[in-house]
Amino acid sequence: MEVLLSIVILTIVLTSVMNFFPQMGQLNRQNIGKTNAVNVAKEELRRWQKSEDVKLLLAGKADGNTIPEYTSEDTNYYYFVKELESLSMEVKIKKVSDLDTEPTKAHYIHIRLNNEKNALVSETYGYIIYDTGDY
Repeated sequence: MEVLLSIVILTIVLTSVMNFFPQMGQLNRQNIGKTNAVNVAKEELRRWQKSEDVKLLLAGKADGNTIPEYTSEDTNYYYFVKELESLSMEVKIKKVSDLDTEPTKAHYIHIRLNNEKNALVSETYGYIIYDTGDY
């Protein structure tokens, strides 16, 4: 009787412990997805900061249509959308420089990555800095 009771208790304990493993696996997959999205957002930020087309646009030497991701603009921002693997990237760049010095200009850029359900996965922001004498 004692052996049977100990087997039942051991089974209950092991069943409870085994329920944690699928949850940990799912949590690990979510964390990997978020980490990858953070890295993609940072890489995209660097790509936008180095883009000569974007710098020409901000310097007033080109229009938004020279950039394939361009979607629209308003009085304050340029808007861009790009599809990446399983993510959708939304970019907005401030038209007016936040740094009011010559010859350097710095325009605020905000990058947002959404999943297929349009939920926020990652976002980052920074500045596109350029010398007006170069453009």
